[in-house]
Amino acid sequence: MKPPTGGPTIGPTRPGMLSQAIASTSWLRGVTRAWVAAAIGGILGGAVGNVLDRLRLGAVVDFIDVDVGIWHWPAFNVADSAITVAVAAIALDALFSAKE
Repeated sequence: MKPPTGGPTIGPTRPGMLSQAIASTSWLRGVTRAWVAAAIGGILGGAVGNVLDRLRLGAVVDFIDVDVGIWHWPAFNVADSAITVAVAAIALDALFSAKE
């Protein structure tokens, strides 16, 4: 059932959100370092921010636009930054941490 405004349907996303919460909880249980848990939180927080934008506005709003001289970086938002930094942190942890 669509809302009266013709916006996106929210009902079918509830099972997906529940399964994501369960998967995220099990992923966090295996984390032994606090900063890796924070990075996972950055990924989840960024994803939730983008999903909320999509549900509320119908699109993700990219509002940070960087130009340096003739170079132009694609537009992005805070959620995109959180996801990117967190993935880089987890990748560095995987590459350089001692095997347990």
